[in-house]
Amino acid sequence: MNAYLSDSKKAEILAAVQANPEIGTANAAYVNILISRAADHIVGRCQLPRYPELAAGFSMSQPGATEDISGLTNNQISVSVNGTGFIELELTLANCTSGAATAAELQTQIQAESEDGWDEVTVAFASTKYTITSGRYGELSTIKVAFDESTRDVARAMLLSPTYGGEEATGMDPRREADGVAAALVEIAYRKIGIEGTKQTSVPGDMSAAEHDLDPRLRDVLAQLSRTMSRRIIP
Repeated sequence: MNAYLSDSKKAEILAAVQANPEIGTANAAYVNILISRAADHIVGRCQLPRYPELAAGFSMSQPGATEDISGLTNNQISVSVNGTGFIELELTLANCTSGAATAAELQTQIQAESEDGWDEVTVAFASTKYTITSGRYGELSTIKVAFDESTRDVARAMLLSPTYGGEEATGMDPRREADGVAAALVEIAYRKIGIEGTKQTSVPGDMSAAEHDLDPRLRDVLAQLSRTMSRRIIP
């Protein structure tokens, strides 16, 4: 599972955990792994599309996307932004000779549409992946890519949409109570293995045992988060 936990949120939770004198800063790399596991647990337990922090929706290709797509036969790709209907875009393939150039061309075509919020969308290429990101935040923020049999060339080359191994995630509103649960799960898991164990023992595969040892008030917070958030998230 991928909780889509941002680096800034991970750093925030890490600072909270390291304030515990039993943990401190000596095993930061290990604690960061536990934070990722705790975030994954919260996302799975509450049936969320991602960790509940302030975030924008996105569509991201899998690694290994084609950078130069200028030789494709078809130049169309359909995109939906923030829940609008899909609009079929036509790329100028002559402009798509590198990853950065292809991302810039797709961004230009998206931003040229007059629909609300489309001019705020950004497209980037890094680490052999394309990422299309909404300019808005919260649970109504989405980016989706679609195509049919005759217009699949661009999406297939760019590895966009889950059909071609890409990932799409809805934006989120922040829920600060989740941060407290994540920090508590990390502290419990850390104590279960112990400081010496961090140097000798593999990292636990999940946080189920840690959740069992949560303060009852935090277990209630997690249950309430599960009930309220699962009803509000857009499929």
